[in-house]
Amino acid sequence: MKSSKLKRIWLLALVGFFTLNSGIQAQTSINSTTTQRNSQFAFLMFDRKNIILPKRILEYIDTHFNDFSIKAVDRKFVPNGVNYQVQLEDGVELDFNEEERLIEIKSEKDIPDNVIPPYIELYVKKEYPNEKISEWTDKEEGHLIKLTSEECLLLNEKGTFVKVKSI
Repeated sequence: MKSSKLKRIWLLALVGFFTLNSGIQAQTSINSTTTQRNSQFAFLMFDRKNIILPKRILEYIDTHFNDFSIKAVDRKFVPNGVNYQVQLEDGVELDFNEEERLIEIKSEKDIPDNVIPPYIELYVKKEYPNEKISEWTDKEEGHLIKLTSEECLLLNEKGTFVKVKSI
């Protein structure tokens, strides 16, 4: 009797572990997604699978990438919470830290102007008028940006150029 109860508990623990650590694929547009906005989390329905995205992240995507569909969501459990990596159609990838703050954007093309801090966008337009930003990362030492020409720049929190840097 004890043995079967212990086996059930072990099996439930394994199922829970694999459920929590799995990446979740989604093939549905955010506009046609069922959302519940009055709670701490937004519940999204994709192909009969529920995935949980924090409301703050979903609102960010709705505001800045409304024309894009979510392709995949990957959750990574870290000591202070959960990091989210959201892949959108058209080659855009968004990384959010455990505070649900955007920390990185990668794009196969260029990143929309409204998602980069304005002082960084102004610097790039002034110093590199023929370039666009294809990657942006918020790092401890400042903002690391990659231009469409593959050149990487580090700017401080005020948008002042620090150095050319390799990624």
